[in-house]
Order: sequence, then structure tokens, then C-alpha cells
Amino acid sequence: MQAVVIVVGFLVGLGAAENGWRVKQEYAFSIEGRSLVGIPRLKHQYSGIHFKGNLLVQNQQASVLVMTLKYMNFTKIHANMEKGWWHPIPDTEDELKRFQDLPISGKPFAVRLEHGKVARLVVNSRIPAWEMNFLQSIVAHLQQSKGDNMKTREDEDTYSVMEDSVVGRCEVMYEFSPLARALAVRANPQWLQICGQTRNFIEVTKTWNYSNCETLAQSNFGVSKIKDCIPGSNQCGDFWKRSSLTRVIGCGSKSEMIRLTAISNSQIAASLKLQPDDEDLSRPSSQALIGSYLNLTLLSVQPYSASRRIQPPSNPVAMDRIKYHHEFDFEGADETAERLRMPRSTRHGRKHHGEKTPEDTENKSVEWSTFKPSTGDSSSEEDSSSSSLKLPKHLKHEEEKGKSEKLDLELPPQLPFSPFALAHLDEKARACLVQQFKEMVQEVIKSLGPHSAELENIEKVQLTVHMCRSMTYADLTTAVNTVIEDRGDRTALETRRKLLRDIIVMCGTNPSFLVLKRWIDTGALKGEEAAQAISAVPSYLIEPSKELVKVFFEMVRGQANSHDSSVKIATVITFSHLLRITHVSQTRRPGPEVNVYLNYLSDMAKKLKILRTVYMTAIGNAGFSESLPLLASFAEDKENTPYQRVSAIIAMKHVALVDPKETSKILLRLYHATTLPNSVRVAAVSMLMYCKIPLNVWQRIAISTWYEPSMSVKTFVCSSIYSIASMRDPVYQKMVKHAAAVKHLVKQVPLVPFRPHNLVRSTVSKDMTEVISEQISWSLDPMASYFYFRDMHRLGGVSMLKFESDFWLTDVDGMLLSMQDFLFPPKNVEKSRPPIPNLALNTTWIKSALNIVEKSFAPLEGHLSFKLGNLHQRFLPFNVKAITEELKKYLEDYEFGKEILHQKLGHHTMWISTATEVGFPAEFKIEIPWMFRAKSQTVLHQDRGNVVTHASAMVSTEMISEVSIFTPYDCIRYIAGISSFFTVQLPATNIFVHKQQGMKMNLTIAFADPESENPIFSQNSTPYTAQQDMLHLAAFSLSNVVARIKIAEEIKSKSVAGSTGSFRLRYTSEAPNHRWAPEPHWFLSYPSLWRGLEASNLEVWASKPPPITLQLSLRNAKIQNGEVELIDDKVDEENAPSTAAESPDSKENLLNGMQRIDRIRVKILSANVMDPAGTFNASQINLFGLANFTARQEFLLKNVLCVMESGHSTVISAAVTVNFSDVPQYQLFFVTGQGRALNYHRLGAFFIDNVEKFQAGISGVLSSPSAPLLKLRSMLETKLNATLLADMRIANRKDVDDVISLKGVVTRSDEQKQHILKHTHSRECLRSGSLVQPECFHLLQKAAFLDHYDISINYNDGARRHGLSAQHYLSLAKHILFPHMSGEDFSPDVIPADAPARQIRVIAEVHPEAQAASLWMRTPTEEIEFNNIPLHSLLQQALRINPLMPLSSRFQDSSFCSLEDGNFVTFDSYRFNYHLSSDWHVLTKDCSGRSNFVVLARTIPNRTEILVNVDDYKTIHFMPGAVLVDGVGINLNREQLAENLDFVNRQVFEFTYNERAFDLRLPQHGLTVMYDQAAIMIQPSALLRNRLCGICGNYNGQIEDDFSSPRGIVMQGADEFGQSWRLPPN
Repeated sequence: MQAVVIVVGFLVGLGAAENGWRVKQEYAFSIEGRSLVGIPRLKHQYSGIHFKGNLLVQNQQASVLVMTLKYMNFTKIHANMEKGWWHPIPDTEDELKRFQDLPISGKPFAVRLEHGKVARLVVNSRIPAWEMNFLQSIVAHLQQSKGDNMKTREDEDTYSVMEDSVVGRCEVMYEFSPLARALAVRANPQWLQICGQTRNFIEVTKTWNYSNCETLAQSNFGVSKIKDCIPGSNQCGDFWKRSSLTRVIGCGSKSEMIRLTAISNSQIAASLKLQPDDEDLSRPSSQALIGSYLNLTLLSVQPYSASRRIQPPSNPVAMDRIKYHHEFDFEGADETAERLRMPRSTRHGRKHHGEKTPEDTENKSVEWSTFKPSTGDSSSEEDSSSSSLKLPKHLKHEEEKGKSEKLDLELPPQLPFSPFALAHLDEKARACLVQQFKEMVQEVIKSLGPHSAELENIEKVQLTVHMCRSMTYADLTTAVNTVIEDRGDRTALETRRKLLRDIIVMCGTNPSFLVLKRWIDTGALKGEEAAQAISAVPSYLIEPSKELVKVFFEMVRGQANSHDSSVKIATVITFSHLLRITHVSQTRRPGPEVNVYLNYLSDMAKKLKILRTVYMTAIGNAGFSESLPLLASFAEDKENTPYQRVSAIIAMKHVALVDPKETSKILLRLYHATTLPNSVRVAAVSMLMYCKIPLNVWQRIAISTWYEPSMSVKTFVCSSIYSIASMRDPVYQKMVKHAAAVKHLVKQVPLVPFRPHNLVRSTVSKDMTEVISEQISWSLDPMASYFYFRDMHRLGGVSMLKFESDFWLTDVDGMLLSMQDFLFPPKNVEKSRPPIPNLALNTTWIKSALNIVEKSFAPLEGHLSFKLGNLHQRFLPFNVKAITEELKKYLEDYEFGKEILHQKLGHHTMWISTATEVGFPAEFKIEIPWMFRAKSQTVLHQDRGNVVTHASAMVSTEMISEVSIFTPYDCIRYIAGISSFFTVQLPATNIFVHKQQGMKMNLTIAFADPESENPIFSQNSTPYTAQQDMLHLAAFSLSNVVARIKIAEEIKSKSVAGSTGSFRLRYTSEAPNHRWAPEPHWFLSYPSLWRGLEASNLEVWASKPPPITLQLSLRNAKIQNGEVELIDDKVDEENAPSTAAESPDSKENLLNGMQRIDRIRVKILSANVMDPAGTFNASQINLFGLANFTARQEFLLKNVLCVMESGHSTVISAAVTVNFSDVPQYQLFFVTGQGRALNYHRLGAFFIDNVEKFQAGISGVLSSPSAPLLKLRSMLETKLNATLLADMRIANRKDVDDVISLKGVVTRSDEQKQHILKHTHSRECLRSGSLVQPECFHLLQKAAFLDHYDISINYNDGARRHGLSAQHYLSLAKHILFPHMSGEDFSPDVIPADAPARQIRVIAEVHPEAQAASLWMRTPTEEIEFNNIPLHSLLQQALRINPLMPLSSRFQDSSFCSLEDGNFVTFDSYRFNYHLSSDWHVLTKDCSGRSNFVVLARTIPNRTEILVNVDDYKTIHFMPGAVLVDGVGINLNREQLAENLDFVNRQVFEFTYNERAFDLRLPQHGLTVMYDQAAIMIQPSALLRNRLCGICGNYNGQIEDDFSSPRGIVMQGADEFGQSWRLPPN
């Protein structure tokens, strides 16, 4: 009686009686439903359940319905249903018709209706959650919500309303329509008896819109933010679609309708490979289906007697609305949590919580025993977020309802839809986890080996991770300790330790983090291993909470004083990512604790200068608006180095996403400050473009390129705008639109490699479902170089950052010199270049006379940072001393032999979980676990120059993508999915590396067990359906509940064998014939060969592979005056004079001897070549006639130099020997030769197969006129041209040789010449003939490029067999360039008479101003013309040949210093006037101390002279009509070159003469000097940046300090500045 009163109190309300439910009447309904999963596009094979029973509904009082379920039973389905998942079970499936009782309590429940909605629901509080959800799904079918204001209008047939269901409170559209009586009666004749003759039949259709919900039952993990997508809704990206429709038939009016039947049909279609399905059924499909329906049919309506009255529920609990429930929603949840919080030993009375034991005391040690974490008290409480993706403001997660606001860190995460978690909520099931964990880990450890079943191991590890996710801290501690207590050898212990480490990291729960923290705090994990583990934590955390951040913060503070820098840095960076994902929200401001965190990071950044960039990066990673002022202060602080300031700007990346408006203000201010270092301004503008800036700011940036003083900044802006404008990524549509709109405002600049660049590229599939975006930024400035790369992959709307890395290094030159000195100890420079005794203008005297202050370099700074995904980041600062010491340590270790076992496991996970309309949990999940194992034993013999290694390696990964439903009452998971396994293996292999004399090396590779068959590669893909018992788990590949979806017989199988042993390949596939070929692509982090889901398999095995020896060598030769000399790489010091102390007489004799020797060593070389190709022609070279490998090398070295008077050649050779044969089976040669002065370049590649007697070769020749041409008029009047010659020959004794010859001439087009003459400055440049003015210099650049190609390709009859391949590529080009094409095909009867039978003619021209090209082609069968083909600026520059080699690199680099008639232009493009006097002035000098040279100049009436001092070893004095080397005159004509080599055969200088101009090169110093009597131009290489001083400036990119005096003081006027560099008489 008490229960009745309570229930009535719960149910009685103010609502009126609901029409359609007659009081004191009993309604009997039949219930039938099912939930199935399958992959119908492959085969109608399904797995799931089918249930049926009866529902009794009694309207015991107005608006109150009391219900109970009767005779409920179910059957499991796992069979083929050819007609579809909704059709009846096939008659042949008798087993499936054996129903069993559904374990439902049958307890009554009651509802109160208001306006057709369920206003209150009362159930027994002791029923399980799954039954509660099942009851709610039935009740939801009986709802008929009213329209606006809860009042139904008889004339309103369509309306929408928010309605509750077990899925959530979502929008439902109602549609009412009359139903013909004949159709209704035909469907069910009994309805006529219930409705009578007067009631009309009505059909009601309810369509659910899950994209408009106030609450939604769902959880997700790993799903990146997708535009207009809520996981679990009607659509998410291109991979998730959901629909639900309910059809109700009743009789009467809309307000008084008797419900005759209600059929609900719902589907979730998920793409297992994140690709949308196409209507074309022949295309690959990856769609899986979760289908559910529920059918309630009215059987009878009759009054009920008192004996048949359904009693109200006992132990009642009332709910105001329908919603999804899980275990923690019910009474006793707090008690359950408290029970789980306690250690298992406490539950059995053996230990009190927090009590210390001897084991806890031993944990202070850093030995293996400390890997046992104690059950210390680490519990604390705070708010938590249960989803990895924030929902919009109007949406609230259903699973967060009923949670305690305090989360205990020792408890596992609450996963309301996880089958594994739901199956192990019971205490009895949880009690087995510790033992199961131990057994599974032991199985994996035992099976890991050289021939292990990697698929089973990966699956077992995944099962262990799932166990870990359901364990409390106490249970996990116990489980880990039980595993550690096992004994074993050293290898087994190491394997176990690393396996446990990775499992704990992948677990991603609060308890697993506490275990990991304990290991690091006690030193059980340390160094790089600990850093890797802690860095991976954010990417795996399932339920990151603010309380966890507090614990992590204490860890950061604890590591602050640690000497382990790698762990310290990793902890700080990881902490910043946790801050961002737990505290940054658009709906509320961060709490006060955020200021505590940021202030700490800021204080540490100020305190620890060496780690300042680390803490600044962490401040930015946090992503708070409050971070912005802190980063701005670091970026604007002049006390910080440019590297640190740039790091502060780059760190604003995450802040810009939260507060782009304020971030853009700061970045604009930094970009506009031209006094800042270029690197700072480049960083500012690079970040600015991603701040969602408006169009007017884009215009401001584009227009600034016209007056920007820094060429570096200008180049970066230009390349950024052009590349962004060409992107096709729809995510950046607005930014692309703005960049395209301002592209015409940008001043084009040469895009040379060493300057800063920003290139963005995107590739989009035809259906826009797959997008690959890549960004590359770099600057090769030797004083501050950086490189940035990002690879973003978006598939089906899911974005994944595959890899992001940035590298920064200041003082690259110093770093390279340090590493060079370490690896290759420096030779005695004084012995190879002894200084000239008593040299008047020596560099030491010059430095002393002018009091030159040696340049100080910024400290060596830099870092390497890389991210795997959005949250897994490593930050590695550079420390030369540490790197050098580490290299020394490694070398010492390897000297005595070193054994390495590298083992790493990880996974990528994504899931969306929700509830089906019948209340069962449903899930779409992708898991990609991977494992890498490598083992090596290496011994290094430095004295013998060899390395011996025994190594084996294997990388394996599996992709499991599946949809599933879960029935909690029996813990069965019904699955449809695909499993794909990929492995690459290096079997146990012996590797021997031997360094021989000179540049020669032998590499021998042999399998340790050559008699066995070794797997090399395999990938298989298997679709399946399954029924999995979540309480009795096993590796899926071993499970007998898996039913493979077999759609056809294996229709392709192939085996191949090679001559180097036997390689067996087996490829099978069930795909249709037209999809036999693999379609490689990346599926998230998994490399897949097939896009469809059909079963496929590819295996490669090596059977008895023989040992292989690879011989590599590099040899050089030179030709002087027609005599070829093979260059030995030994140091030639025979003629080097001694530097020991000698008497004055001996010094005088030494001087005389040196002058005599040096006079001979200044060699005059002729470069006259009559035939550019000579005998270097692939069609004429036969290497079979030569005796051996060495003879072939020498033949090519000499042949490539044939008919040259002077030049040098290089050959890189590789020979492959199998089975230790005396003769290499395969040989490969790359040879290059270059002439002097007249710029002849020859290139060849040759391959020889000594077994089959097969030879293939290709040769090419590029010849061009001499250099330099320093006058624009001379450049335009000279008929510049380059000759291209290429030949290819494929020779085989069995067939006719294939010979293809190419001959072409590249010239300057008339269009380009006319364009130059029309230029604004052309008249002035032609009149003055000036090279030194920047405008004229740029015109000279343009005039030097050749852009008109005329090429003829001839081939013989043997080469015609390649015509099909050539025609294929030509057809592809015609298809791509169709909008630009015109032409016609020749029929056999109308072939033009002038069309050669075996020739292809191509004429092409590049149009630089239009950024396009035109091409005309004639083949024997057709004539084609392409007009205005768009060209990227870099491709355009590559196609326009500059024949003035080696001036091409200099013409593309506009950094130069020039002097003419008192007009100076510095390296940094600052112009001023200063007239030299008759005293020597320092034009430029290396003031860094890293090299030793100086360029002096003076003006004597009517002439300007320059003097170049190289290492105080050589002086070159240029004056009008003469050149003196060490005071001795050198006679040189146009076709000659002078060079000097030191005593170790390194070139000191070389110079040529042409058109009254001398061109001097100092290759060891990276300097070029051009002198033409009236003008001087000096061009430094990029390696000299920030190292120079003198009148030509500092070469640091800043014009503000170009007037720096020798003492470093910036002078005010040009005269004062010039005088400061004037040398006193000596």
C-alpha cells in the first residue's frame, strides 16, 4: 500500500487526461525488434539480436499508465540474410529461431503523460541500467507530442517539437495524413474490430533530427573538430550518417487517437575507412551498418478486473524525463565509488589505505624493484570533462548527468557506452582483471621473438590496454607488481619493462598516470625513455581533468631542480598541452589557478635562460588569452636573442586560435618594425596570416613588398601569398580567397633557395573527401637557419596531424665547424698555406692598424621540435657540448661492442559511442595499434675502419575498424568490421661495413639463416562479423566467434622469382577484376593498399637469399692543357715547406723557393672545345669491353673530359656482388664532367648487368658561352645560347639496341629582349653601362636567362617498342592540359611530307611575366600546340636556363657590394657616395676570425685598383689591363683560366678574363670579385652572412648598421665612415 501511495504521489500532476487512452482499459501490445550490424555493400551477413514479447498497458487513472512486459525472449543472429537486415529470419536458419528468455525483471513501471509527452517515469530502483534504457525505448514509442504551446490544431498536419528519447532530447518532425480504410484493414483485419466503422485511420510519421538536440547520449574520443558536426548526430563529416523514423498508425482524431501500431526504423551508417559511399556500386565501399527496429502492435483493448490490475512498482524512483542511464546514475553509486577507491587488500582486511609497507620503503631505490608502484594515497577531487570534443553551448553531454562533481584520480574513467567497461562494472568481473592482466602480459612476453605471431601479440596488447582502462589505481598497482615479480634473463626483463611501460602509457586513465608518475619520481623511468613516455600522455588520456593538471603541476615543480634535462623539458611541454585541453573553453573563462600556472612558467622562463624557449613554448601551448601579454613581452624584449624572440612569436600559434584579434595587433606591430631582426619579422608575418585577418590587412601586407627594405622578408611574403592562393583545402577557403585577391598587389622577387620561403600545398580528391595539406618553410641563413614542415591529412572530414616539425639553429657555420673538427680533425693549414714573409698588407697588420673589433657571434642556440598528432610533442634544445660528449660516449661504447633492444608500442584510437533507439550501446571505433622491435649488436673497429653489426627489426601495425552493439545483460558484443594487418620485417642479418683507402667503402649484407625462408612484407585485409563475449576475451585472430565475410573465391594469385635468390610473392584478392591492382593510401596512421573492404592479401618471402656486397666509391680526375690526371685523395705535402724556426738566410732561401714554386703553381689553363659532346655519347660507349670495375671508372672519368683543354670530372660508382662472386653482377655509374671558363657540363648514368649482358646508359651535355658579361648592352647584343645533347642506349645481346638521341638549342626569345628594352631603367642602364646599380643588375639577371627551347628527339626502330608508354603519358598530358590545347591527329594518308618517321620535334617558350609557357609538339602521327600553360614561379625559374655558369647562382642572389665612380651599394643594398683616395681602403674582410681574407681598393688618377689577400698566402692585384699574383704579372686571354692550388691540392683561387673584366673566385672562402677597370662588384656566399666588415657593410640583412666603423660604432656620414676604413701608409 505504501508503494501505491508513493507512486501516486510521483505521478499525480496538474495535467489533463490524455485522450486516446481510455481509463480502466488494458491495452495488449506485441513487441518485436532487433538490432543488427553488418556490411551490406559486401554481403548481407549480419550479427545481432532479435527479441519479442508482449506489453500490457493499463490506464488506471487519468494520464497515468502502468505497464509491464510479459514473455520477453530473444535469439542471437549471426547469419546471411539475403533480403536485408529488416526481413524475417530465413526459414533455413532453424538454430536462430531457438529463443531464450530475455533476462528482464518484469517489474512494472508507470508513466504520466502531459500533452502526449512522458512527463514522469517511475521504475523500480533496483533494476539494472540496461533494463531501464530498454523500458524507456518502449515508452518513447507511445509518445505523441503536441505542436506549438503543447496544443494540437486539427488543421495542422506538420509541426516540429523537442521530444525525449533514450537517445536524447532532440527535434522531431510530425507529419499527419489520412490512411485509406481499405489499406488499414488489409494490413490488419483486427483493427476494424478495435476502431469500429466510425473512426478514421491516421498515419503519423515521426522523423528524428539528431543534429538539433538539447541533450544527446554520446561520447567520443580522438574525433577532431569538424565543421557542422556533432558526434552521434545525423551526420558527422563524410563517415557517419544516422537516421531514425517512426511510423504510427491509429484511428480516431489527432487528439483522441488509438495507437494501433508503432514501427521505428533507425540506421547508423559508418564508413569503416572514413570514405563516403558512392552511388556507383562498382566503386570500393567501406560502409558498415547498425540497424535497429522496434514494432509495437496493438492486439486487444479490454477492461481489466481487480485481479488483473498491475501493481505499481516497488522501491520506486521517479524521473522527470526519458534519458539514457548508466550504472552510476542509480542509488548506491557513491558507495560503489568508495568501494572501488579502496585497495583490494583492504577489502580483504590485510592492509589499511595509505599504510606503508616494506615494499613501499624499497621504492626509494632506482633498481628494477622500484618499478613496483605502491598503493600510496594519491586521491583528490575536481571537476572533469568526459569527452574529448566540446559540444556547442546549447548541447550538454547526457553522460555527465548524475556524475559526482568531484572525481577521484584513483578511479577509472566513466565510459557509459564502452562494452568492456560495462561488462566489468560488476565486482566479480572486476576481480578477475588483475589475474587476466598478468596472464595476458606473460603470454605476450613469451611470444615475442624472431618468429613471433605479431598479429596475435598486437591484439593481446590491445586487450591488456582495455583491461587497464577498467582498473583502479590499487588494482593496477597490484597487477603491475605481480608481473614484475616474475624472474627471467636480462632480455626478458628488458622486454617486460618496456612492454609494461607502453601499456601504462597507452592506457590513458588517471590511475595509469599515477603509476607512470610514481615510476618517474622514483627513477625507475629516467632519461630519454621517461621523456618519451611522459610526452605521449596527453594523446592517450581519455578523461583529462583539472585535478590531474594539479598533480601534473606538482610533477613539473618537482622536476625543476632535476639534472635530467630531457625529463624536465618533456614534463613542461606535456603540462602545457594538458592545460589547453582541460582549461581552454569558449564558454567560460579559465579559473584562478591558470594565473598560478602561467606565472610559474613565466618566472622560470626569466630565470633559466638556457631553457627560456622551452617555457615560452609551454606558455603558448596552453592557449590562454592571458598567455599573450607574456609572450609579447618576451618577443619585444631587446635583451633576448633573435632566436628567443622568434620562439616567443611562434609560441603564439595556439593563442591565435583563441584570441586572433588581439594576437594580430601584436604581430602587426612586430612586422612593421623594420629595426627588428629579419627573423623576428618573418616569424611575425608567418603567424599573422593564420590569425583570420581581414582583407584590408592582407592588402597591407601585399603592398608592403614594394617598399620593404629586407629582401628576406619580401621573399617570404611573396612566396606565402602565392602558395596560399593556390591551395585547394576547403578548411582554409577564406584565407585562400584573401590571398588570391591580393596576389596582384605583390611585387615579384626572385625566389632563391637561401632566403626565407613559405610554401603551402594541398591535394584534394575528386569527391573532396580526402585532403592532404603540406607546409614547408625554411631559411638557409648560416647565422640563423630554420626548417618547418607540417603534414596534415583529412579523410572523410576527420583531420589528423600526421607530423609537424621545426628545426632552428643559430650560427650554423660555427656548428658545422665544430662538428667538422670533431669528425675530421683539421689539417695543418699553416703547413699547406704558409704565410708570405714580410707581407706589407697582411691581415694581422690591417686588423691592428684599424683597431678592428672581432665580431662576436650569438651563442649557439636552437632546437628540434616535432609533433606526432596534436598532443604528442617533443622539444629538444641543442647543446653542442652535450652532443659532442654523447657522440664520444657512443663511439666508446661501440668500440667494446654494444647491444641495443629497441621496443616501442603505441596506437591511434577514434570512437563515437551512442545508444540505439532500443537502448543498447552502439559504437563506431577505429583502433590502429602498432609495434616496432629492433635488436642489434654492433662492434666498431676505428683502427681497422670497419663496423660489424648483427641486427633484426620488425614493424607491425593493425587497423581494426568496426561498428558494434552491446547487450549488457549477457555482455555480448555484436560486431561488423574489417581487420587489416601490415608488417615489414628485416630478418636476423649480419652487416659488415669496411672503409677502404680513399673514398671507397664496402657494405656486405647477409641473412643469419640463409637456408630458411624469411618473410619480408605482408598485408592482409579481412572483413568479418562476430559475436564477442567481453568477459572471456582472446586475441581476435584466434577467436572462433569471427565469421569472415566471403564474397568470392580468391581470384588472383601470383608468384615471382628473381636471379638473386628466390623471392616469392603471393597476392590474392576477392575484389572484382577491375580492382585487382592495389590503391595505396594512408588511412589515418595506417598504410593501406586497398580502399575497399574486400578480403585481400599480399605477401613477400625471401627464400635462401644469398649474401650481397655493395661497393661504393667516389673518384675524381682533372684535365689540364689536354692531359688527364686521376686525382688521388691523399694529402700532397711533399713540396710543403717546413715552418720550423730557421735562420734569416734560410728564410730568404725559403721565400725564393716559395716564389719559384708558386710561380709554377699558378697555372694557365686553356678551355677550347671544338665538339661539345666529343666521344661522350651513351650510344657509342661500350663498357663490356673493359676488364673490371676500376677500369670502367677510369674510362668514364677520362671519356667525360674528352676534347676539353681543362676541367674536372667525378664518378660515383656502385657495384653489387652476390654470393661473394669475383665479378660484380650489377654495376651503376654516375659521372659528371665540367669544363673551365667555357662552361661545358656533361652528365651520364650507366647500368650494367653482367649476368644477362645488359647495358643501359644515358648521357647529356650542356654547353654555354663564357663569362662574365658585365654590361647590359653586351648581354643583349650577344647571341646567348646553350646546347643540349642527350643520348640513351639500351643494349642487350638478344635484341636490337634501343637508341634515343636528343639535340636542342636554348636561346633567348625576342619577346624577352623587347620586354627588357621597354623597362623603365633600360635606357639609363644601356647608356651608362652600369652593372653596380641594383636596377641594372636585375635587368642583367633577366637578360642572362634563356627561355626558348628547340629540341629534336630521334629514335631507332628498336626504341619504337616504348611507343605505347610514351603515348600513354602524352594522352595524360593532353587530358590535364586540355583547356590549353589545340592541334590535330594525322591519318596515315595525310601525314605531312616534312614529318620525319622517327622524330619528335618540340618547341617551347617560357613567358616569365605571364607566369606561363607555350609548347608546340610534332610526332609522326600528330601535331599539338599548348598555349599559356600556367607555371609556378619556382618551376618557371627552373625552366629558364642561365648559361653563364657558374654565374647562375650569383645572378639569382642579389646580395652584392658594388663600386663605380664613387657610388657604393652595400651588401644590404644601402646606397651612398664616397670617393676613394690613393690609400688602400678595406672594402670587405672576414672579421669573425673564422677565415682570413681581405679585399682592398684605392683610386689613383684615372684608375681604380683592388688587392685581394687570401690567407696571407696569396695576393692578387687587379689594375686596368694587368693582374699581378704575388707581384708577378699573369698574361691571360679570353679562352684561358688561371688557378692556384695550395700544398694539399685545394684551390686557393681561380680567375678568368672576358670583355675587359676579370672574374676572381675564392672557393674556400665563398667569395667572388668582379673587376672591369671602372667598376668593382663583390658577391659573398650565404656562409659569410654576419661575418664581414668594411665599406661594403656587415652583410647581416640590416641597413641600419651598414656605417659601422672598425670599432663597431655606427658613423653618421659617408665621408666619416669611409675614412674610418682607410689604411695608413705602410
